[in-house]
Amino acid sequence: MLHSTDSVLMVAPSAFGFNTATSFSNRFQHPSTSTSSELQYAALREFNTLVEVLQKAGVHVNVFNDDADSQSPDSLFPNNWFSTHDEGTLVLYPMAIENRRLERRPHLIEFLEQRATELHGTCRMVDLRSFEEQSHFLEGTGSMILARDARIAFMSTSVRSSPTVLRKWCETMKYQSYVFRSTDAEGNEIYHTNVMMSIGSRLAVVCTEAIPVDHERRGLVQQLEQCGRHVLELTLEQMNAFAANMLQLQSTKGHEIWAMSTSAWDSLLPPQRAMLEADGEIVMAAIPTIEQCGGGSVRCMLAELY
Repeated sequence: MLHSTDSVLMVAPSAFGFNTATSFSNRFQHPSTSTSSELQYAALREFNTLVEVLQKAGVHVNVFNDDADSQSPDSLFPNNWFSTHDEGTLVLYPMAIENRRLERRPHLIEFLEQRATELHGTCRMVDLRSFEEQSHFLEGTGSMILARDARIAFMSTSVRSSPTVLRKWCETMKYQSYVFRSTDAEGNEIYHTNVMMSIGSRLAVVCTEAIPVDHERRGLVQQLEQCGRHVLELTLEQMNAFAANMLQLQSTKGHEIWAMSTSAWDSLLPPQRAMLEADGEIVMAAIPTIEQCGGGSVRCMLAELY
């Protein structure tokens, strides 16, 4: 089973801005003094830059435009509401924030169902949205970091990442889980696992400083090593620069790529950069507006298509 894919889905924003409803749990968000039109213009420009560099690197990018009358400031982060899997499975996730549930557009679900059927002969739908009625949430590959070859889902618990839903997901998808807790420098829980951890086919990038319990930190590193990964450890300062919010992809020619933001790359030390460069081509884009106002980076913008 391939760990990474050469195809992603991205959603171009039409109403990007500071999402007040998510800011209570996403400490990576920062209010802006720019107008709403200025934020939207800057975010769209950054979005298009990322699309361009990915395409030049040989990644197949499926771009969809958000609705013109969108009420979804975070629509450019589609990996939180769905995931796809190489056996033709499409999973829809329970979202904690009501205005983010609007991102689950019927035409996008239809596209994903049709694509799965064309590639695999069928589409198996796993719909977990009913957990929203119980106030249990699991926000896709924001909440879970998947070692797809080893079939292990890693998750840092938060108000947006529920062990209850994870157990159901693992039971359905035939995965094992590894659950732990991570916090920022002030002791606030990390809202999504993918801002402190990323897993490639041979390398795992982890902010070990964010895991306050010693045995959980050691256990996570040991589990990753047992999965065949070398662990690249990050500091809290590097995590805050979105250095963990990267994603390993493949080009259509089959070579591996690490996609990340310029701020993430700039935060890394030479030995860390060397580890990544030895593992794949580095593809980066400057997305400061999206990172600072949206509280997410490159990985959050990429929904993998298997």
